[in-house]
Amino acid sequence: MKKIMISFVVVIAMLTALLQSGAFSVDAHAESLGLRSYNGWFSNAKAVNKSQIRKVCNLAKSQTDSKVGQRVDDILFKATYKPSDIGGKDWVKDNRGSGIKSVYDPGLGTTVKWNSSAWGCYSYAMYVSKYVRGSTGSIISTDKGVVPSVSKVKWLLQTYADPGEHIRYYYKTPSGSKTVHSVAYLAGDSEGFYFASESGNYLKITIHYCKFTTLQKMLRVKSGQGSLLLYDTNGGKDKKGATASVKNHSVKNNANSSVSSQSVSGPKPRYTPDTSAYKVSYSRVLKKTSGPMKGDDVKYMQACLYYLGYDIDVDGVYGSGTAATVKQFQSNNSMSADGVIGPSTWPAIEKAVKDNPATASLTIKTQPKSVTVAPGGTVKCSVSASGSKLSYQWYYKKSGESGWTKWKGHTSSSFSETADSTWNGMAVYCKVTDGSGKSVNSKNAVVTVSKEFKITDQPKNTTVNLGESVSVSVKAQGTGLSYQWYYKKAGSSSWSKWASRTHASEAFTPDESWNGAQLYCKVKDSSGKTLDSNAAVIKVNSELKITEQPKNTTVNLGEDASVWVKVQGKGLSYQWYYRRTDEPAWSKWVGRTNAKETVTPNLSWDGIQVYCKVKDSSGKICNSSFAVIKVNPVLCITEQPRSRTVVLGDALTVSVKAEGKGLRYQWYYRKVGNSSWTEWNGRVNASETVVPNETWNGMQLYCRVKDSSGKTVSSSVAYIRVCPELDSDNSPRG
Repeated sequence: MKKIMISFVVVIAMLTALLQSGAFSVDAHAESLGLRSYNGWFSNAKAVNKSQIRKVCNLAKSQTDSKVGQRVDDILFKATYKPSDIGGKDWVKDNRGSGIKSVYDPGLGTTVKWNSSAWGCYSYAMYVSKYVRGSTGSIISTDKGVVPSVSKVKWLLQTYADPGEHIRYYYKTPSGSKTVHSVAYLAGDSEGFYFASESGNYLKITIHYCKFTTLQKMLRVKSGQGSLLLYDTNGGKDKKGATASVKNHSVKNNANSSVSSQSVSGPKPRYTPDTSAYKVSYSRVLKKTSGPMKGDDVKYMQACLYYLGYDIDVDGVYGSGTAATVKQFQSNNSMSADGVIGPSTWPAIEKAVKDNPATASLTIKTQPKSVTVAPGGTVKCSVSASGSKLSYQWYYKKSGESGWTKWKGHTSSSFSETADSTWNGMAVYCKVTDGSGKSVNSKNAVVTVSKEFKITDQPKNTTVNLGESVSVSVKAQGTGLSYQWYYKKAGSSSWSKWASRTHASEAFTPDESWNGAQLYCKVKDSSGKTLDSNAAVIKVNSELKITEQPKNTTVNLGEDASVWVKVQGKGLSYQWYYRRTDEPAWSKWVGRTNAKETVTPNLSWDGIQVYCKVKDSSGKICNSSFAVIKVNPVLCITEQPRSRTVVLGDALTVSVKAEGKGLRYQWYYRKVGNSSWTEWNGRVNASETVVPNETWNGMQLYCRVKDSSGKTVSSSVAYIRVCPELDSDNSPRG
């Protein structure tokens, strides 16, 4: 699942500084920050869509009945208490934790206690950790007096954090103030983790995602203990020993937790799994054997114990874990704790399940599905839900409508109606209400009414010149259309499939063999029904003929000029000819034997004429008309003066190259120490030679070029260095 990146610093500031002060609404701030949040009153948390939450927590469907999936269910959907049932008189008013030491859940008969007064976030995280995990646990923390690295933060959570465990951390808000927060870990991935957090009055629970990198950035050091704490229950995920890893990462395992033991008389019923899925009659004594013992009766008993709240795998294998859980059940129910399910223990477990029915949670189990039908076809939609005394009401919204309309008479879990063309694009959903008045809406399903399957535009006869491209096309309406073209050339008695030509429109360049060929298209819809188009005839003109003559062109000096000719015919060859303005005869343009030729002309090309002689395979010749190339004499310097080093007494030559019309040159110099340039008298050629004296050392030179229109352009500056003599390696000395 693609995760929305959030600023954890802002999240924390919002959840602790703002929300605990009661100043702002968590919903408004979460939305404005683009925060991924699933909000719901904790007393009504069972109404939240479980599949949506599991998706947020990255839990696969196969994990629904696993320990991970069930613990997430416990965290988010199990509690039934209301704010008024929570210990601490000021909780609802202020939520600052004045005197909160326990939480009582009247629906489960469960009380969870801790040693000292706590804030709302700590109370919620402790409730979840103790109730779900069922153990006091130990505190795993980062180094004292040191903010951990990103890798250490990631390692700590990935090594120790299981669903429902309490994470506590010390951090700085954006304003720089120091504070602390507690959350309940849900699930994680390679980049970050999801957590549940209490925020705002009335114990509103929100779910968020945070990157490891973001969490690390806002941590601060807590004097005397680590800045990141985890109330771990089993020494690491999958109950792996963590001694070596803890040592390597300099993390302390403090078994002296300040959390008191849980005041719970025993496990309480869960909502899943459904024990009826494995229900069998008692037929044998179940116990741990060397085999070990397996079967549906074992799975049924495990499912019953899991339903009753015991931590057990429903795998159908009677191993040591199952035997230990059975002993725990027997001990809780004043029975002989021998770990054997015999004629006394079996009915005792079934009676406990019967005496502790789980409250049905209003949940959409099967969503209505989108459907595509032909005009006059039947639209069927259905929804299934869990809950008590359910009633149904369907709503619809046709394409283009802004609001939903109650569908009169559609008050059952399914409907069947005949669709017409106005139904295309119509959306429907079902509102399910239970006996308490609570309601939940299904997802939308969309009705698509397909158009009548028919060809609306037939392929057309086409005449094309040899060497040119031609397109054939067909238009059809229907659902899920596919296309296949067929051809039959002149003289052939049968049709052939046109390989790879599977689009409504196809383009190709026919040769002479296609002259007189026929083409048609077979169209198929999603139901498998097919329709054949009419056949179109392709005519190919192959007589030698120039279809596009060369065109006059004007380019600036130094730019490319292109000339081309288009010809129909067979086996064509080309030869270009030219004639300058002062020449009476045409000359063969050597090497120019293509239909299109490109050249970079100089000024001598201005006004030149070109034409092309075309010959076909039969030897027939056709001459094109001629085109004129005009060259604008744009003034430009093509080669700049170069800086030079010369030995005293030797001659020095400086030069510049330029293109343009009627060019004139003037050189300028500036000796060392002078701030202005001086015209170099008599130096009016593109190339000038001089024997410099010592005063030339360090002198600068440039040339100004002017064309016949008066336009001028200056060259770059060249630097002159004059040396008194050469070293032995012929390099200038000095």
